[in-house]
Amino acid sequence: MCLPESRPRISAQSGFTLLEALVGLLLAAVATATIADTLTGILKRSYITMEVIRASDESERFASSFTQAGKAAIHWAVYPDRATYLADPSGNITAAGNMLVFEDQLPDGTLLTELFEFDPLAHTLARFQNSLSQERSLLNNIVYSAGRTSAFGQDLGLVQAHWTVQNNYELMDFEAYGNPLRMR
Repeated sequence: MCLPESRPRISAQSGFTLLEALVGLLLAAVATATIADTLTGILKRSYITMEVIRASDESERFASSFTQAGKAAIHWAVYPDRATYLADPSGNITAAGNMLVFEDQLPDGTLLTELFEFDPLAHTLARFQNSLSQERSLLNNIVYSAGRTSAFGQDLGLVQAHWTVQNNYELMDFEAYGNPLRMR
């Protein structure tokens, strides 16, 4: 038999108080917000890094194609712009401009033409093959490099290209050089 005084008492104080529960929820919310903010920051930095790497990679490939076309060229010429080139390709050659044409002759005698054009209004730098209707690559958000008034030029037989890629995060300067066969 059990005496009433020997029975265990049930405590009225079991569990958490409302204040303790609210403090616990507040701490959990602060921790969750901190983690979410950290992850958001990491994702933003990753996006920025990917955007900068993509723009850099595209420009590096463009520079490489410029250098390769320049090395293989048997003839080349710089023009102020597309209209000047189309009007008179043999008479409108200049030392600096926004249109550059490389010509190469393949072993079978086929003439290969690589055209590079900077459009300051559209902020694009394009590469064409054989005609201005066959676009091979296009760079966007391009402006003149600091201190330059044209994208292409030549100096002592060295053909040059200078451009700056603008993105939301930084300005990236690029340059490429070609040394045509006739100049080596």
